[in-house]
Amino acid sequence: MIHTGEKPFSCSECGKRFRIKQHWQQHEMRHREEFPFVCDVCGKSFVVNGALQKHIETHAKPKNVQKEPGENELERPFRCDECGKRFKTEQNLRLHTERHSGLKRFDERLCTETILENTVHL
Repeated sequence: MIHTGEKPFSCSECGKRFRIKQHWQQHEMRHREEFPFVCDVCGKSFVVNGALQKHIETHAKPKNVQKEPGENELERPFRCDECGKRFKTEQNLRLHTERHSGLKRFDERLCTETILENTVHL
């Protein structure tokens, strides 16, 4: 696939296509604001560990840099009531909460049939 230029992996959110599955997965994590690798120094979070490691190198001494209390709430004001995770946008919070409930998001781009309501089509 890499040598042919084929891009079989497509982002369900924006349609961007990828040759490498891992790159596609990381891209979708950004849409969902899933950043599992967190800097212990400043709290900034990343999709991949390599990016975190590179970021950590930017911290010069002193190493006791702390986020101000409440700073994360200002950057990510939308909070999941179930797990406490915070998001920058209400849309990303909704996408996240669907994962808790097991609901799947309806994606009208997958079907060309004209319908009046999603529930009728499903």
